[in-house]
Amino acid sequence: MKHLFTLLLFCLLSNIGFAQKWQELNDQGRQLRKEKKYNEAIAAFEKALAKLDSKSKNYAIVMNNLALTYDDMQNFAKAEECYKKAADIYKATVGEKNENYITTIENLGYLYQQQGKFALAEEYYSQALALNKEVLGTKDPRYAEALESLAKLAEKAGKRERAEALYIEHLKLQKDNLGEKDPTYASAMENLAKFYQNEGKFTLAEDYFKDVIKIRKRNKQEQSPEYANTLNNLAILYKVSGRPALAETTYEEALTIYKATLGEKSNAYATIVKNLADLYFMQAKYAKAEEYYKISRNIIRENVGDKHPDYALALKDLGKIYYIRSEYAEAEKVFSQAIDILKVRGKNNREYASLINDLANIYRMQGLLEKAEPLLAESIQISKEIYGNKHPDYARSLYNLALLYARKDGQSERVEKMYQETLAACRDNPADAQLYSSVLNALANIYNNRGDFEKAEPLYQEGLKIARKNLGKKHPAYARSLNNLAVMYRQKAKFEKAIELFNEVAQIRKETLGEKHLEYGRTLRNIAELYYVQKQYDKAEPYYTEANHIFLDQIRKNFATLSEKEKEVFFKYFQQSFVMFHSFMLLRKDANPDLIEEAYNNQLAIKGIMLSEQNRLRSIILKGKDQELTKLYQKWQAKKDSLAQIYMKNNETDSVRINTEPLEKEIEEIEKQLSLKSALFAQTQHRNFTTFKDVQNALGLDEVAVEIVRFHKFEYRFTDSVYYVAFVASKNHSKPQLAFLWRTTPKTEQEELAFYRNSIRTRKEDLASYNLFWKPIEQKIREINPNAKKVYLACDGVYYAINPNTLLNPETKKYLIDERPVQIVISTRDVAKLKNTTQHLALKNALLLGYPDYEADEADGISAPVDTLKLAELDDITRYRSTIVSLPGTRKEVDAIEKLLKTKNIEVQKLIEKKANEKSIKEAQSPTILHIATHGYFLEDVEEDLNEAKTSESKAKNMNPLIRSGLLLAGVQKTLRKERKPNEDGMLTAFEAQTIDLGETDLVVLSACETGAGEVKNTEGIFGLQRAFQVAGANAVVTSLWKVDDAATEFLMTNFYNSWIKGANKYDALHNAMKETRKKFPQPYYWGAFVMVNN
Repeated sequence: MKHLFTLLLFCLLSNIGFAQKWQELNDQGRQLRKEKKYNEAIAAFEKALAKLDSKSKNYAIVMNNLALTYDDMQNFAKAEECYKKAADIYKATVGEKNENYITTIENLGYLYQQQGKFALAEEYYSQALALNKEVLGTKDPRYAEALESLAKLAEKAGKRERAEALYIEHLKLQKDNLGEKDPTYASAMENLAKFYQNEGKFTLAEDYFKDVIKIRKRNKQEQSPEYANTLNNLAILYKVSGRPALAETTYEEALTIYKATLGEKSNAYATIVKNLADLYFMQAKYAKAEEYYKISRNIIRENVGDKHPDYALALKDLGKIYYIRSEYAEAEKVFSQAIDILKVRGKNNREYASLINDLANIYRMQGLLEKAEPLLAESIQISKEIYGNKHPDYARSLYNLALLYARKDGQSERVEKMYQETLAACRDNPADAQLYSSVLNALANIYNNRGDFEKAEPLYQEGLKIARKNLGKKHPAYARSLNNLAVMYRQKAKFEKAIELFNEVAQIRKETLGEKHLEYGRTLRNIAELYYVQKQYDKAEPYYTEANHIFLDQIRKNFATLSEKEKEVFFKYFQQSFVMFHSFMLLRKDANPDLIEEAYNNQLAIKGIMLSEQNRLRSIILKGKDQELTKLYQKWQAKKDSLAQIYMKNNETDSVRINTEPLEKEIEEIEKQLSLKSALFAQTQHRNFTTFKDVQNALGLDEVAVEIVRFHKFEYRFTDSVYYVAFVASKNHSKPQLAFLWRTTPKTEQEELAFYRNSIRTRKEDLASYNLFWKPIEQKIREINPNAKKVYLACDGVYYAINPNTLLNPETKKYLIDERPVQIVISTRDVAKLKNTTQHLALKNALLLGYPDYEADEADGISAPVDTLKLAELDDITRYRSTIVSLPGTRKEVDAIEKLLKTKNIEVQKLIEKKANEKSIKEAQSPTILHIATHGYFLEDVEEDLNEAKTSESKAKNMNPLIRSGLLLAGVQKTLRKERKPNEDGMLTAFEAQTIDLGETDLVVLSACETGAGEVKNTEGIFGLQRAFQVAGANAVVTSLWKVDDAATEFLMTNFYNSWIKGANKYDALHNAMKETRKKFPQPYYWGAFVMVNN
């Protein structure tokens, strides 16, 4: 506690005029400090000090006031320095037994207490107590105050037995000195009552509080701030002991008194308002809680500013509201702001530990376990050091960490022990009813998952009883207990009972959390699943559709503020629900055809959403005028490039691995800053998802859009059966139509794909693949729009590895390119964007790269610090595993393209031989055309043979697919032989290609073997070179699906560019080139390898 003592201005001074000058400055400084004009106060105190002897008592007086000012500013280092100087001067001038010296060391003790340096604080408080006793005696009020300070410190430091003993000693002292009727004695009793309340000894605490009220009434204090404070403390007791109605009326009585005595702008009034908000929060009255939290915050900000710890705690309260509403971005923002404020006073305190625990919960709920875990570990450590392992704060952090481990590792023995330790702490101190109920449920979940229902059910019932009694039937903890009981009944196949409980849970969550809340959506999905497995599809339908709408709303609200990795994790929460719905839709569509449109709209919303958000972010940043944001984006590009190099080094050598975690975290944080600082965040908060109607409006009368979806069938759980369906949209049909394509298994679908590809490779006529892959789609198109001349196709699964134009109709003996040409899109929602995009962009310049000199050495400008892949892994493009096959045809290709482009006065930069290197591509500045003719590669995700030595190829299965695919460029041969360690390795991975500046590039052509290969990820498409250049910003990318013939490729590419520069759009130009090539090279192997995907 801080003491302001009276200054004796006329003592020990021989020059009165001089004294008045320093006194005037000192008084001015004190007034400025009172007005919170701290810098001006410091200036006044420093001027006063300049007029005084630095060894005088008066110098110490001003120095102490300066220390108090720094203390108010939370500049603890400067405050400590000034307090110690003042103490040293007092000690030297008036001795340790002087009141001024004692007050200064008390101030120093309080300074250390604020920072959580409890041992130092206790040292100074104890010294002050002893000196007060010696100098003033035990009957002096200042001795009692010192004893009270020591008791509060002991409690804050978690020394419970010592704190109790000191509080009792303090109470006895006040009784002996003042008697049992004195208000000061009542205050001492109130301290002891609050201590017992915090210990969970509610009956004892209540008895003391009521005695305090009697004393205050006898002293006619019913309308005093002291009486209101006692009412406030009693209301807190009612709240934590499960009597919310009593708590509310008691809070309101206290609030009325404070309003009349101290006013609505006082800190005391703000405290009661905050406590009422806490009560409403506990009762799940979140709208009312938010209203009161904001009132309290505004008063605090006005009184102490926005850098004070009290303001940080006010932010924490608001953060709880955002968290409970699943508004994670806003919650993270206010929690992080509050943490930054509290860090100033040090981390070893309850408030900081509680805040980082709350922030960790936000990350845990979004699946960001790597971010949550260190925060929870830190919170546990702080709480344990302060309070030991029986305090609710420690138990709360331990429980949250156990939840994280359960999510990470499953219900392990470690998790069970952590739950048991938490439960023991709750039984020892049941003050936190929500935690108590939650841990009972968590432990019951473990037994339930093991099928041990006899152990699980009593724990569920106990948790339910505690939540109902202490928190009420509208509280989320009560709903959670009901939910878990429902899950247990589902496990026991008691479906009707489970549905009954789930419906009750849904009602509670709807009323308390709102009808857009994530937990409400999950509950609806649970009900839908139960009706589904009982084949009550009509009852399941409304629950499924409403749940999916909620999940889409969650994506809309939270997606924009997340980093790339966070988006991926967050989306996994909802992806399963949409996949389930496809299975449900197949069973229910005949009874309700509208479900086809519902499922199609879901697919339009989620297909390629990660790529869509990346492109949106890049476009806004690079087209904007925010230089700071642009620099941040460029920094991100450089960091990603560095990370790619490290990934390659770690995978390709058995030497010491480089820790990528710090760089990965830095990149993730930059991504988050980019999202938060860009206009993207504001835009996505109000964005609308594309629907069937939007696609239909964009289509021409002779066009159809086909969205293929691959999914595993759901039958209570996901099965091994794989379904392919297609949603078909047409201008002249009011609803999307569904084509069922085929039912298969992962093994069979790969066998069917292999048949198609082998037929292509061996140049054999394939009369089977059309019927399997296309005929059901064709039948549906003929049914709804027989005059359609063009198909926009969004692929999924094995369709990514097929060029539909090469499918041969066994009835007509015509290829699809002749019957109904297909244009591939990422999602059919892109049809509208394609129609709105100018097809004839000005062809300003082109960067052509081909015929790389794979033997180029370091002196030729190729450089990078990595060992790369072994030649055995590039078997298809090496000869006898010793030399990469040269591609002389690629030189002819780029020469011919250069000649064509120059006829239209298009500026051309051609890079061949030694100049066809990695560095040149990375330095590209958005050429209109980027054409690369060289070897491409993709390392398959192979199964590891445990009986063989681990190879680089087996390690590749754990790599990012964007690292496993790439292009070979000049200088790569010597890198592969490990003959040198340059700065660039001659291998441009897809991961590296993502950061090339292609924001204004209209077309990228990857004229190499199998550049369209990659790893298929549900809803996101192929992760490989195609994706990388799309992320980099290219409007369209041309890739190959199989190894290509040099002569045929040169012919096709020349015809493509010739058609394009003459005015055809890109798609028609490629279509025309394929037809021309077929005249010379009839087999699809020659003309059908290349596909164009618009971005």
